[in-house]
Amino acid sequence: MTLKLVPPTPKPEETPAEKVRRRVREAAPRHQLVCRRCGASEFIETRVGVQVSPAGKPVGGAKALICLHCFVKRGERVEAP
Repeated sequence: MTLKLVPPTPKPEETPAEKVRRRVREAAPRHQLVCRRCGASEFIETRVGVQVSPAGKPVGGAKALICLHCFVKRGERVEAP
């Protein structure tokens, strides 16, 4: 049995919205966090699995930074890179 190479498929053209998102992501400084999906720079910190100590302070849990724009407008949890 011989193996045959499949030619690579051409990438589809970017939509106007994707072009704007790419331009916004590229314009941000390197040290600034930018969402990889929408290009926004607003993030919120969430904590999952937090327990309350007898003193009433939150203890433990896993922290994650998620994009506020994607979470509110699209309902998706996109974590920071």
